[in-house]
Amino acid sequence: MSNRYRDRDQYERSRPQYNKLRDNSYRSQHTHNDYYRSPTSSSARGGGYRNQDKGYSTGTKPLSAGQTPKSEKVRSVFLNPKVRQQLEDNSKKYTPYFIYFVTGIQVIVLLVSYILNYKNTSSVIADVHENFFIGPDTGTLITMGARYIPCMKDSEFSGECPYGIRGTVSPTTIPVKESGKVDENGKDQGKIGTLLKGAYYCSQNDICGFGGMKNQWFRFITAIFVHSGIAHIAFNLIFQIRTGLSLERDFGTWRIAIIYMASGIFGFIFEAKSLGNIPTVGCSGALYGLLACILLDLIQNWKLVVHPIRDLIKLIVIIILSFSIGFLPYFDNFAHIGGFIMGFLTGLIFLPSIAFSENGGRIKKILQFVAIIVSVFLFFWEIKSFYNNEDGCEWCKNLNCAPFIDKCKN
Repeated sequence: MSNRYRDRDQYERSRPQYNKLRDNSYRSQHTHNDYYRSPTSSSARGGGYRNQDKGYSTGTKPLSAGQTPKSEKVRSVFLNPKVRQQLEDNSKKYTPYFIYFVTGIQVIVLLVSYILNYKNTSSVIADVHENFFIGPDTGTLITMGARYIPCMKDSEFSGECPYGIRGTVSPTTIPVKESGKVDENGKDQGKIGTLLKGAYYCSQNDICGFGGMKNQWFRFITAIFVHSGIAHIAFNLIFQIRTGLSLERDFGTWRIAIIYMASGIFGFIFEAKSLGNIPTVGCSGALYGLLACILLDLIQNWKLVVHPIRDLIKLIVIIILSFSIGFLPYFDNFAHIGGFIMGFLTGLIFLPSIAFSENGGRIKKILQFVAIIVSVFLFFWEIKSFYNNEDGCEWCKNLNCAPFIDKCKN
């Protein structure tokens, strides 16, 4: 269980009492059915210990069959020998290599984006009206690997260079459209076209980079490592380091790596077309996936927690506030929603849990199977929707930017 909800004190303080209860007389009093009818039985992840009242006395006498402790400062679930064995088997601590690694990559990418922006614009950061996260221009973010739909599927380019990109195409070589207006003789009255701000236009290769490669699907991945600026990355890394390190220590590197990447990628795929040609970056989708794992962790360890309802209310408030931020301009709430959904599903698949009963073990396997099917279907459906020629969801834009905010109306 996550360190957000647990402490080994509860487990360690139950050890003396458990040693007394482990004798043959105690075990002979508890039948198989009594064990599985334990009022504190639930489904929980190995290693999930909740810090209980510090005043618990280790001198408690052994309990009779069917008797519950007068004080619930130590949950009786810790006194079940089969549960304790699973807890011991799953109590290994891991070194959080992945969170350290991905954090380092994200910081390096941000520094490189500042250097590239200075090279192209002679300024390290963009004007605050263009990027209030104190970061590079839009064109630099696209070059670094932002999710940018025109680079990811067949799209028409206007030729105008985004801020932060130097064009290489002379305006005289850019084809212009016919005006569509004809005179009495049926001849076109002229051609239309506008001379844009820069001295040069941009080709697709100038904007998208990566050797002019078309359909750059990998931007669903690279965008996770790119951030809009120092304020953006600082906000994300506070949560990533504080929560990600704790989760990886408890659950292991490969589990958190899969959940993190799956949540981040699906976050960028989810309703991607609804944002139009706006470049988006950041690891927020992955972080919302970790937030979903914390919720799942609390649910699975419900009866190991001293005040589960209180903790659930606190967590729900945090989740609601976090999603509320996404209704503001400049935030991709679709990435938040998609990341949270995929984080919960992959958490069901990969996060370990303790089987408190035979039925509990079967239910866990069924949920894992269902989560696998739903996850694969969602990935397939959203990718298919992204690459078809249909328009994005019209009303979905209200989930990303609140319609009562003036900037969202445009």
